[in-house]
Amino acid sequence: MPLRHPEALPQYRTCPDCGRSLRLSSENFALRKGPGRYPWQPSAYAPRCKLCQPAHLKALRAATKAARYVKEAERQRIARAAIKADPRYFPENVRNVGAVALAKSIEAGIRQAQAARASKEAERLRRAALKAETRRILRNGRPYDPATDPIKQMIRARQDHYKARRLRAGPMVSAPPEIAETSQVDPDYLRLLEAIRDQHRREAKEPRGE
Repeated sequence: MPLRHPEALPQYRTCPDCGRSLRLSSENFALRKGPGRYPWQPSAYAPRCKLCQPAHLKALRAATKAARYVKEAERQRIARAAIKADPRYFPENVRNVGAVALAKSIEAGIRQAQAARASKEAERLRRAALKAETRRILRNGRPYDPATDPIKQMIRARQDHYKARRLRAGPMVSAPPEIAETSQVDPDYLRLLEAIRDQHRREAKEPRGE
């Protein structure tokens, strides 16, 4: 059997789940997308048909949930084993040290672990930011400068435009009373409307003289 390229075209013209042909359904192909997709995006190399994609997503979510559960169970098991192995928790030490002192030392240990986790997370974020900045420099060919960012320049230009309009218009003042519309309808005008309405009703009730 001749060797084939793993991305050779005929290989992914059918749905890997049900075997339906995808030759005519262009919406099944994730075109112009890089390899760094999210799991719920159909891959260009193993696209599912429209009927199989929801089931595939459901299976992905279930697998993710199961993996998370396994990871959490393992973490709890390690924590329990550490507690069992910790001499501070031995009954004779609890009796010797005292419950209050033991609780304080445990709290201090928890705080230390939290601080270590926070520093680890901060370091991870710093590295991710550095990586993103490096990628941006490689993509643009120069370091990112917010002052020359075209989008930011456009936003600033629009802000300046509206600011200049407000300055040209001057401060907002209320209109003079002869121009400003009154919030209440004149009662004489209401009476006139009611009289016209009553007259129309009377005319509608009166028989027409033939």
